[in-house]
Amino acid sequence: MFFAGATNVILDTRARQQRFHCEHTDEVTCLAKHPSRTLVATGQQGAVPSILIWDYEANPDGGNLPTVRSITGVHRRAVSQMAFDESGKYLVSVGTDTYHTVAVLDWENQTVRCSATSCSEKTLCVGFTHDGTGVVQCGVNFMRFWNISGRNMTYQSAVLGTIGQWQPFLCMGHVGNRCVVGTQDGHLYIMAGRQLDRTVPAHTGPVNWISSTNEGICTGGHDGLVKIWTTTLEVRLVIDMAHHDSLAPTVRSVTWDNETNRILVGTLGAEIFELNASDGANVHGSGPVNQGHSHAAAELHALSAHPTQPLYATAGDDATLRVWDAGAHTVHAMTALEMPCRCIAYSPTGDRIAIGYGSPIKVSSKQFDGKWVILNAETFDIMHEAKDSQKYLTECKWTPNGSLLAFGSGTA
Repeated sequence: MFFAGATNVILDTRARQQRFHCEHTDEVTCLAKHPSRTLVATGQQGAVPSILIWDYEANPDGGNLPTVRSITGVHRRAVSQMAFDESGKYLVSVGTDTYHTVAVLDWENQTVRCSATSCSEKTLCVGFTHDGTGVVQCGVNFMRFWNISGRNMTYQSAVLGTIGQWQPFLCMGHVGNRCVVGTQDGHLYIMAGRQLDRTVPAHTGPVNWISSTNEGICTGGHDGLVKIWTTTLEVRLVIDMAHHDSLAPTVRSVTWDNETNRILVGTLGAEIFELNASDGANVHGSGPVNQGHSHAAAELHALSAHPTQPLYATAGDDATLRVWDAGAHTVHAMTALEMPCRCIAYSPTGDRIAIGYGSPIKVSSKQFDGKWVILNAETFDIMHEAKDSQKYLTECKWTPNGSLLAFGSGTA
């Protein structure tokens, strides 16, 4: 499961089919899965953002996935982080208001159990303590342990002593009853209560994600590595996402399901891989199970359907052209482009693709807004290129007989 814009998506990797939850009114910003039920909580941005809890197993034959509960009015601007406790009864959430309000929600009764303002620094992860009696909140140069007493929340900061240092704390998980925190400098901080007990070198660069199971934890790092650790924090398996031909192998999220022996890996390249947890092999042979254009905050603007075949082409600010198979729901072919692109068009015969280059933001000195090319639709070889505008091109169309081609831009 993942979100794109204001839509939550459930992907069946075997049938290559998607189902959707479409009831958010603004972009979805965070997601938390219930520990035992087929429920997901998702938060959004907005002046008064909503938290929706919905059932991902409902309507197996199609249709919008239904919202079970809706909670509004707790936060302002956006909901940035959420997590269920082990029982699934409570949901903790953090807002992006000035002082990043932390709230513990009795979501089924749609009530706030307790809430408190925290600090002005950005919160990067939040979760319950292993016993569910408190909340751990981590962010830029802070780590706080909140105690819940009735409707009150009070915190104490972590004690790092001489073996730790204050820095951005990016993610958290549990090994047994101990909290494990991933750091900006690539370490795992093993906490005993709120006291730092020891540090473990984990990645070269930031530890971006921790997934916890009863067999240990799985971590994903900026270095493009996925590591499975035992309960004694010894490395059991190392997977290099560069070996799986990821476009940008930095790991942004991981989920280890030790019951099915699978790992889901989300990368900076807007890809999702499904891997075997025993040897790191790709469950689907090669390539990601899902991919998109959105890496590096790039936008998707260009789309054109093949005139006779079940294919369509997309391109965008990430400077890639992808041809998709509408029947198989997979990428048929892909190639790198010279620069960002905002418009494409298949010729009437489908043997050529026109590409209009440029974007509002100049990302490179080699970006020549207004340039356009015609590619061979099979080989992607350049058949013709020219530059007739000083502004980035926004639209292109062929005449019905394919003899002429028109482009539109911000200039007349």
